[in-house]
Order: sequence, then structure tokens, then C-alpha cells
Amino acid sequence: MNTKLFKLSTLSKAMIPLLSAAVITGCGSDSDSSSPVVPAPSTPGEVELTPSVNLPAAAPTPTADQVVVSYIAPAVSTFKTVTKTVDWNLVCGEKSFTATSSDEFGPIWLLTAADVIGACNISDGSTDVPVAIDADDAGKSLGVSSNGTKITGSRQDTFMASHGLDQTGTDVKLPKVSAPDELPAPASGYFALNLYDALGDYKEEGADKDGYGNLNLHIWNNSNCNAVDPTAVNNGWDDVSVTPSDSDEFGPVWYIPVTDDPTQCFNVIFRNSNKDKLINSDLVIDISNIADNPSVTYIPGNQTSYATRALAFETGGPSSEFTIDTVGAILLDDNTMVWKAGSGADLVQIMFTPNGKFDVSEDGVVSGTSIKLTSTDLSDEQKAKFPHLADYPAFEIPTLPADLALANLMKGSMVAISSSNGADGEASELRSSTAIQYAGALDAIFAEAATDLEYGPIYSDDGVTFRLWAPTATDVELVVYNSGKSVVSRHEMTEDSKSGSWSVELEKDTVDGQFYRYAMKVFQPREQKGYGYEVTDPYSVSLSTNSLYSQAVDLDSDDLKPDGWDSLKSPHSQNEANGDLSDMVIYESHVRDFSARDASTENKGKYLAFTEADSKPVDHLKQLSEAGMTHLHLMPVFDIATINEDPSQVANIDQPFSKLCSLKPEIKNDDKFKEYCDSGNTIAEAFEELQTEDNKDNAVVEALNEYVRAVDSYNWGYDPYHYTVPEGSYATDAEGSKRILEFREMVQSVKEDVGMNVVVDVVYNHTNASGLNDKSVLDKVVPLYYQRLVPDTGSVETSTCCDNTAPENAMFAKLIDDSVQTWTEAYKIDAFRWDLMGHHPLSQMKGTLAAAREVNPDVYFYGEGWNFGEVADNKRFVQATQPNLGGTGIGSFSDRLRDAVRGGSPFDSGDAIRETQGFATGAATLPNERMLDADGNVSAAEVKRAQQQVDLTRLGMAGNLKNFKMVDFEGNTQVGSSIDYNGQNAGYAEQPWEIQNYVSKHDNQTFWDSNMFKVAEEATVEVRVQMQTIGMSTVLLGQAMPFNHMGGELLRSKSMQRDSYDYGDWYNLVDFTLADNNWNKGLPAKEKDAANYDQITRATDDVNSQPTPADMERMFENYKELLTLRKASDLMTLPSAEEIMNRVDFRNTGKGQTTGLIVMTIDNGTTQTVDLDPSLDAIVVMINATPNAQTAKDFKDNEDKLIALTGFELSSKHRTDGIAGDASFADGTFTVPAWSTAVFVQARGDARGLGLPVALKKADLPPFGKTKVYIAGGFEQANWNPSAIEVPYTNSGLYTVQLGLGTDTGYKFTKGSWDDQISCDNDNCPSNFTDMGMYEFSLDATDPENPVVVDAKLAESYKDKTWFIPGTLAGGWDHADGRQMTTDSKDATLVTFTTAELTADETTEFKFTCGGWGNCEHGFSAVTVADESLPLTDNNGNIAFTPADTGAYTVTFDILSKQVSIKAEGIK
Repeated sequence: MNTKLFKLSTLSKAMIPLLSAAVITGCGSDSDSSSPVVPAPSTPGEVELTPSVNLPAAAPTPTADQVVVSYIAPAVSTFKTVTKTVDWNLVCGEKSFTATSSDEFGPIWLLTAADVIGACNISDGSTDVPVAIDADDAGKSLGVSSNGTKITGSRQDTFMASHGLDQTGTDVKLPKVSAPDELPAPASGYFALNLYDALGDYKEEGADKDGYGNLNLHIWNNSNCNAVDPTAVNNGWDDVSVTPSDSDEFGPVWYIPVTDDPTQCFNVIFRNSNKDKLINSDLVIDISNIADNPSVTYIPGNQTSYATRALAFETGGPSSEFTIDTVGAILLDDNTMVWKAGSGADLVQIMFTPNGKFDVSEDGVVSGTSIKLTSTDLSDEQKAKFPHLADYPAFEIPTLPADLALANLMKGSMVAISSSNGADGEASELRSSTAIQYAGALDAIFAEAATDLEYGPIYSDDGVTFRLWAPTATDVELVVYNSGKSVVSRHEMTEDSKSGSWSVELEKDTVDGQFYRYAMKVFQPREQKGYGYEVTDPYSVSLSTNSLYSQAVDLDSDDLKPDGWDSLKSPHSQNEANGDLSDMVIYESHVRDFSARDASTENKGKYLAFTEADSKPVDHLKQLSEAGMTHLHLMPVFDIATINEDPSQVANIDQPFSKLCSLKPEIKNDDKFKEYCDSGNTIAEAFEELQTEDNKDNAVVEALNEYVRAVDSYNWGYDPYHYTVPEGSYATDAEGSKRILEFREMVQSVKEDVGMNVVVDVVYNHTNASGLNDKSVLDKVVPLYYQRLVPDTGSVETSTCCDNTAPENAMFAKLIDDSVQTWTEAYKIDAFRWDLMGHHPLSQMKGTLAAAREVNPDVYFYGEGWNFGEVADNKRFVQATQPNLGGTGIGSFSDRLRDAVRGGSPFDSGDAIRETQGFATGAATLPNERMLDADGNVSAAEVKRAQQQVDLTRLGMAGNLKNFKMVDFEGNTQVGSSIDYNGQNAGYAEQPWEIQNYVSKHDNQTFWDSNMFKVAEEATVEVRVQMQTIGMSTVLLGQAMPFNHMGGELLRSKSMQRDSYDYGDWYNLVDFTLADNNWNKGLPAKEKDAANYDQITRATDDVNSQPTPADMERMFENYKELLTLRKASDLMTLPSAEEIMNRVDFRNTGKGQTTGLIVMTIDNGTTQTVDLDPSLDAIVVMINATPNAQTAKDFKDNEDKLIALTGFELSSKHRTDGIAGDASFADGTFTVPAWSTAVFVQARGDARGLGLPVALKKADLPPFGKTKVYIAGGFEQANWNPSAIEVPYTNSGLYTVQLGLGTDTGYKFTKGSWDDQISCDNDNCPSNFTDMGMYEFSLDATDPENPVVVDAKLAESYKDKTWFIPGTLAGGWDHADGRQMTTDSKDATLVTFTTAELTADETTEFKFTCGGWGNCEHGFSAVTVADESLPLTDNNGNIAFTPADTGAYTVTFDILSKQVSIKAEGIK
């Protein structure tokens, strides 16, 4: 058999004798030497690290007739006296032997064994330690502890044992594994993906396919690799259905269908059942050689591909090396480690060494210095802090002596090893090994002291202190550079062992304005090696071009402040207690989009563009501000990793095409574009020329843009590099501190000249890079700490898009707090928008808000409260997600109103986008061709969907409050939290400022582009402008906080680009001259939108999709009109949830409503305590999203009485030719034209009038909210099915249903499954059956925590009843004998009737009774039509039948299940 010793995992266990590493001293401090350096990232290099734990040197190796005796002195404090060998003697009888050598730990003797056999003593004159040496000790190394214990083993073993850390049994032997066979080859048209798992580390207990059945693939195509068959592609990241096709003991295989696409590759990620990556990389699978080898093999933790499993075994798998490829054990604190692979092991230990080098003998035995762990149980506190690890096997770390402190061990290699006991005299067999995640331990040891300190360059009167938190570093120096990036000086930094920080204080004149980096020596657990490199400061406040060096500057220096900066105030109050947040209206902008292509701007794409008062963009902002816009939101303006700040290395589209050819020389070989290199044209002119020939078969615009986007200055900026420095590409000079001054000038102009507060976008949830990458900062400073790691592998989680961070860790939470405080204080930022806020702990977000409010008590936070990824559903902590944010005062974007107004979801593609019209785009009111049934009508299901969308829109306009009471489309009274949104509670806010309502923001298609996917082609461009207005009306005229995407008010298009984050100025244009909305500038990127090309082509062929400048101007005026209406009365921005619930109501609701019409009323009449607007008694907001004029009248008050509607008029803030058109009020009726928005006001007379009190609604609500109740039993409709028979809510806490019984049965209530049932004393409830008939079953949920089953009772007996079928179908509407039905002789629940001959196409009608009108009477609403029946319809409550053929027909009625069927006579 072909066997080899196994090479463990890929994070390194290569082992050499564990000796004290040579001390590598740093360069002399305060050196004045200067050497020229080309500005560049610091390249990490392997170094030997100074051991953080000092262990005894190895003793000499004895020959067979020799013995080594090592004595370890009792305490390190005495070691310095143990320096001369002549002081130590080994006395054996009459013989005395001077020590061969000694060190600070004690003496060593290398002697002939025969000379020392017997009783001996170790002595230095004051110490006398006995030791017995036996004949069988020959050839061994013996250790003697201070108490005389003899230990067979190394000096390190003796040293550890002297500290109570027994080393017995810690050696482990590498297992032997057999070479794997190849799994069957794939069929033609398929490609095999093998995962080779030599030791079975990735098997999951209970899974099929040899334990690999839950492993799965995430597969996708893109523009670069598009060769996997679409049937194999996942339906999103959460789809775990692509499980193995086959397996054996060495791993699984997937047989993937592929195509002959010319790219000949596809993309894949290997995952476990938790969707954790098994290889920390997105893999590209090359199938170009499929004819010769239709297979590839990977090893978990390793990106290398192997042609076969055999090759993986030979070159990448089993080996005599001891290597580590995972970081899968986790220190929760300084006492406890959890590790899944430790389960069932006889021994779990931590083996440690300074540099990741361990002893491996020739026969594969691994030895080193170890700490044995014992099994333990996690405490409740630990389980609460680490819920995702609550079920992991836990191990206790023993109390360690000071010289073996865990804080020191973490500066080197720590490897967790699990083993099984070997045979007597043999080493244990290795089961698994891994490096250790230690963030929890770092927090436990250092956080209390470390969080109290300041970091970065700290200016004081005495100088500048540089402080860096780097508890796992062994050496740190401050390297100071001049402007030419030559080294000016190097300064050793001093470690504070209590906080884990390093610091040095220097005179201000020597470093102020200078550049610097930290030179560090750090052990990298992933690589299991020590590295040396220079890294920029995580607390940088200024940087060099492209962030290669930090710069020391004092942010309080007058040189960095524009005149008047210190006295600058915000124009709008954000006092939450006063309800001022209700007045906020946010305008989302991007620094480059704002001005990059504007002819009137001098500083195009720069911070200073916001200071140019006479430019078109700034004038636009001023107009918005005057109309009512209060806040300017700037997309990321911190230091961005993915924008080149060196102008010489950038080609923007207003620059010559020749520069693009210089920076991307491969374009010279592209026949589609090479001619432009010498044309003299700009890149933009090339785009303009190419767009005329662009189509889905020749997408040349997006193809050219692929070259451009690689070298232009464009990116949204969600790629953080340094969190607390303004981005350099937006400054006129990226080198140094000009970015600080110009950023402040921008803020000052926005506040003073434009009149808006300033919001910045922050992205603390991920970094651009980690590990040893050039653009990794945090992970170089403290490896494994700042990034969130996969529990079992240590790979960095990437669910955010990039390398996730871990704000649950104390020192990253502190960095966030400090960063936000700096932005608040030094840059006067008023509010912060948090990217992917749901990846943050709620506790951290609340803590950071409190920290920011220490600087400015009115700071406001809002962000993306999405719930997904490894933290989803509070898996790791209580997240800052939508359902958890109510009551915190922190806002979140609401997808509820967004999806309802736009229609569908941002994730729809292809035809599905068109098949989900929204409230604003004609859902059920102006259907497009795909929304009509075969008869050209709108289906009942589509009307229902449209009305559900309107409910979500209404709730959104009421602040999306969880407790807002409203009547839904079915006529039921609901609260916001009981309204359904895709299975979630729609309402979740407790205050209106906890919701950002929007229909468009930077993500996904613009509102115009989305609308063009959905609108009916018959809609004129004028109607489409009104649709755009209607969508924005729901945002701006509602009570939640409006959030607006720059350019939405100008019908902005991105040429249908779904995700324009890095797609440049061509797609992202905003034209404030109103000349061009950027529609149809070429197809968007294939990578993002290839599946949408057919629908995009349809939309661009639609002539009504292209607006004119006049249309853009009209939209802008409409938009300003909406803003003006919003700020016209305090009633439009009510100051609290209580006021909204007391005053806001919706008319035209429930069954029978006019679909597409929203009528919102706001009361300020005599029933309200506070008079919020002395000039008005009430407001009516009407939004008509239909193609017809609509009316509203007959409003009822809180006593269910009609209100006398008088004194209303159209708001004077409406323009004459504005959004309300010819809307009017007369004779108690409001009338609004098609596709319009109108605000009516009831002006105050001499005295305050009644106003429009909120209408009376059903007092009680379903106790279980939106959770449905079901009944299960032996019923005709369904037999013991827990989710088939729904029990409707009636009132007063009761859920009641009537069901027919022919025999006795037990029953239970459920909430949809047997896991959530309500029974009678844990048994079936009795039906109390007496007669065949209808029985009433009720559940009293008045106390929803303790619902009570009400005794079942007979509601209507069918015993001895005769059934009739009166109606024209049976010959008359009486109960004569001719209408009597026949009871089935075998089944008394069935009654039948055979008609006389019926004439084809003549409609007949009927009902069922049991002897007279009112007796067991059943019309259409009381029956269900059986699947096998001919069609039956409802005709004013009667059951109607229109036969297709002349003849007799048989009617069958099940009196218990209520099913009715009709068939031609003779057909069964």
C-alpha cells in the first residue's frame, strides 16, 4: 500500500529543535542616518523573533553509554547567580563532578553513565538536591527539578514540570494515510471538482456521503468566466443546495455541468454547512483542458489546484512535514479555549514556540513545549458572549506562571493539538492540529487598560507621543521620513505590558509634518512565521500620496483650518429630545459625481468644488436647501484603497485616449479600440462615438469601460484603507495635509453658503485587505484580531464583500469610537451613515453613538440594518439590524416602502424585473404586457399584490412604526409589526427618525432606470415623469426621514447599470445643466447585467424612456415643490411616534378600496392636546398612482361618525402647473387627476375646528400578530395536517372556525407545525361529537403566553336532514320534491342531484339548503369548488353554472368539507 506520514494543515508546523532563538536587536535608536527611499509599500520579510518566553537551551545529546543530568533552579530571580560551572557539582558517592556547562536556568552535566549510577546530590554549596541515577538511564537526558523530581526528557520538559506543567504524553506521532483512489470520471459535458480531505477533518457528524453531504459549493458566472451551465449556479449566497455528487473516505466530488462558452472557466467557493469558506479564496476553475482531464482537486485551506487526487496526495497532502493550514481553535478569554476538533480526544494541548518551528523526528514524532488542557463547560456568561460557539467543546487553560504568561505566548506560535493515546511506550497519535485564534484572550488581558489610552500621534505642550496597540509584536520602532521619503531617524518604542501598547515621545519640532511608519516584528499565525515590515498607523490623521506613509500633524493647528472654522455652526438642529430629527431630509451625494464632468466647476471631482458658489452643482444644492433639503450626505470620503491618488497614473474620461493606451498598453492590441490611441480624442469622445453602435451582441461601451475603470479616479469608496483621514484623490494635492484643509473648506461652505448639515458615510464593517497584503494595515499590526474569522478555519469572513472586521472586539470598537469622535470634533460632521450596520453589534453602535455625543450631543446615526452573513439572526451577537433598532434612536434604511413603490426586489433580474410593477409604476392600474392574464385582464392575485404594496407604502409614510394601527387591504385592523413583509414584521420603528424612506440611493438601478424596466410602454414620457414624482411623494410627504439619491430629481439614469460602484464617470454622470439624464449611453457591465440585456434592449427601444431637458426641468420643479410642501407645516413632520399615531390616518383602505390611491390625513383639530400648527386644523395628502381621476369623501371620525368635510383647499405651496394638476375640493369631495400628488389644507377659522380625527378601528388585534393559527385533526379537509386548516381570528382574543364532523375525532391547534402546538394537557382535545354536523372550535388567546382551548360544540346538526338544491339549475327556487337531493348510500356526507337537460351557454344558478331558506343555507361564499369540477362562478351570492354542452349534469356536495362539483351526467 502506498502510505505516507500526513502533512497536517496549511498554517505551519515545520519543526526543528526548540532552542532559544538568537536575539535580533533593532537598529540603534534616534539614528540620524538618512538614506533615500523610493516611496513604496513595505515588503514583509521573514525574520527570527526575539523569544517572548525564555526557555532553557537544549542539553547535549548523550551517547549510549553517557547520561545528561540537567538541574533547573527553583526561580528565575536566582538564575543570575547560576553563571559559573565551578559553583555546581554533582556528587555521587566519593566522586564529584563539576558542571559541564550552565545558563541562567541551571547547570548541565554530560557524563559517563557508569560513573554516576547510584545516589547522587546536586550542590552549589548552599543547595543540596538528591537524585538517583539508574543503569537504564544510560543514553538518556535526565532533568532534575528543585524538589528533586527526576524527569526523563528535555531541559524544557524539566523547566515546565518545575512549574507544575507536566509534559508526559505530549509528544504526538503523525498518522499514516493511504493514497486515495480516483473517484469516477464525470459524464460528457460535466467537470469534476474534488475536495481531498486526507484526515477527514472536514467531515460533519451525521451527514451523508461519508460525512461530506453538507459541504456545498457557491458557483457563479461573470464576464471573465462564464462557462458553467446556468442550472448549476446558486440562487444567491444562502443557497446551499449544490452538495456533493459522490464521495469516499478521502473527500467529496461535485460533477458540474459546463458549456462551451469561450471563457472556458467558472467561479467557485467551497463551503461547509455554515457557508464558511473551506479555502479562503474565490477560485477560478479552468476547464480549457476538459477533453484530456475533466477534473481538478483542491485541499481545504490551500488555493493550489491539482490535476488528480493522487497528485494532491503526493505533492500537497501527506508528508513528513508538520504544517498548519487552519486557525481553528479559539481562545474565548485567558482561561478557556474552544475547539470543535478537540471533541473525543484523549489529550488536548497547546504546543508553543517563538517562530513556528517544532521538533519532528525521523519517524514522525512531533515534540515541543506544551500546556495540557482539561475539558470544561462554558459558563452562561461565556455562552451569552459567544453564542455561535456555545456548543463547542471547551477546554480550560491551567494557571500559568508569570514567565509563561499567555500574553507572552501569543507573541509566538501556539498550536492546538488533539491526540489519541498510543500503545505503551509509544507517542500519542495525532488526531488534529490547528493554530489558535486569540482575540478573546487579548481583550481579557489588555482591553481594560488599553481602552483608556490615546493612540496615533498625540500632540501636547511637551511634544508628540506616538502610541500603537500591538500586544503580539516583539519589536516596534518608529521610523521617521522626510518629504522625500528618506529615513530621518529611527526610534525604539517601549512596550507597556499592562496595555499591550508601544509608545515613544519625541520633541514636536523633530516630527511635526514629517512622515512615519512603524517598523514591526510580528509572528503571523497563518504563515506560522515571524515577519518584519513597516506599516502605516491605524490611527493616521494624515497621509502621503497613495497612503504609503502616515504623516504627523496636529489637527488643531490653525494652519489646517479655514478662517472662521472654530466658530462654524450647523444650520439645522438635530436635538432628538425636541423632535428636530423629524425635520431632517437627506441628499446623498458623491464627491466625484457632483462635479467631475461639470463645465462650470474649476475643481472638478474635488472637495473644493463644493466651495465654488457660482457653479451649476452648488447652485443646485442651494435651490434644494431653499426648498427644504437639510442634510448633504457624502459617500465615503475617508482614505480609499482603490483610487490611485497619483495623477500621472490615472486616465479619466476627460483626458486623452492616448493616456489610457499608455497606462493600459494591452488596449493597443484590441481591434475594437486601438485606433483611438492615435486619434487625438478624449476617452469621453470615444465613448460617445461607440455608443451609437452599442447593442447586446456588440457591447463595446462596457468593453471599453473595463479598460478605463482599471485606471480612472472613480470608485464609490467602500474600500477603507485608513478610517480617519480624508481621501486624497478628492484634494488638489494628495501629498500630506492639504486634504485636511480642503475637506474643512468644503464642510464650511456646505454649512454656511449652502445651508445644509453634513453627513459622512463610514465603513467600519470591512477592510480592503488583510494578512500581509500591501493594503492591509490592521491585520499586520495585530494579526487575527481586527478581522472576523471563520470559527473552524480562521479564514477571514467576507460576507460584506471584502475582508470583514470584528467590531465585537474591544480594541476595534475603541478605534471606531475614536475615529467617529475625530470626525465629529475635528471635521464638524453632524451625522454618520453606517455601511452594513447589521454586521455591527448593537451594543457597539450604541456605545459609539454615546462616544460621539460626548463631543456633540446632537450627533445622529443611521445605516443599513440588513440581516445576512455569518452574523445573521444574532448568531454572534445582538446585531444592529432593523428589528433590533427600535427605541435606540438609530435610523435604518427601510426596504419596505422601497420595494412597494419600486416593485419587486433589487435582486430581481431578467423578465422578473418587469413582472413586479410597483405602486409608482402602475401595479394593477396600468399593467405592462407581462402583468396581464390570457384574457388581457389584471388577475385577482396581482390586485392583491398591488394592494399589499400600498399597505406597505402607507405604513412607511406613517414612519414604519411597529405600533401604528391601520386597516389592511383585507379589512383587518393591524399594527405595523403585524403587517407582513416577505415573512418579516414590516413595522419595526419606535420613532419616525429610526426610518430612512427612499426609492433610490447609490445601490442598484436609479429610480428612473428601475421604472423603465417596469412601466407599460403605452405610458408617455410625461406620465413617467409623474410616476417618478409619485414615488418621491411617498418619501417626501411621509412622516419618516426622507433619503434622496442625487440626481433622482433630474430623472438620473446610469444607463441601466445595476451596480455602478467602480464603473466610472461615463455611467455615473449627473448633469446639473439639465441637458442630459444619461439614459442609453451603452449597455451596462456584463458582469452585473448580462441577464438583463434583453429587457434593457426593450426599454431603450421604447421611445418614451428618453426624457428631454424640459422633462428634467419639470421633474426638478416637481421635486422642489414636494420639499416645499414638506416644510410648509409642522404637521408634515410630526415630532414623535405618539403624535403620528394620534394624528395620522389613511382613508380608502380595506376591501373595496380604489387600488393605487393613497389618502393620508393629519389631524390638528380639537381632539388633539397640542396645537402644532395654529394656522391649520387638518391636512389631506392624496397620491393618485392611477391613469384616471380619483375622488375621496365620507371620512369617519373616532366615533365612527361621518365628518362634515368643509373648508379644505389645495395648499398654496403647490405650483399652478405643478404636481397637483387641477386637483380640487368641493361639496365634501376631494378630486385629484391621474398620476398626481395633492396636499389639501383645512385653514383655521376663528376657532379651532374638529379637524380630521383618526377613524375608529377594531379595538382588539390578533394576539399572535401575523402568526397564523391552524387546527389539525381527523377532518374532511385535511387529516392531521398541522398547517392545512387555518383558524381565522374573530375578536376578543378568540380564533374560531367551524368544521364538519361525521365521526368523533381529537384535535390540536398549531402555529403551522407540530413543533409549536397547543393541546389539552399534552394530549388531543375532545371534539365532543354527538351528531353529524358543523362544530365550532375556538382558541382563547387573550393571554397569548397561555392560550386556552375552548370546549368544542355542535353549531349546526345535520342529523336526519334532507338536502335541497333550489335554483334555476334544478327547475325552481322553491323546496319542492323536485329540488330534493339524494344522500349517498355509502357516505352520508355526500348528497347529489342530477339535472334535467341544460342548454349550452345558458347560465343557471342554485344554492344548497336543508329544508327551507335560512336552514343550512349555502351560497357561493360558503362552498369551495372541487378541483375536478366544471367551472362554477359567483353571481350575487348564488352559485352559477354555464354548461359548454347541452345535456344533463350531476351536482355533488360534501356537506362537511363544503366541496361542490358538477360534471356531465355519466362522468365520474
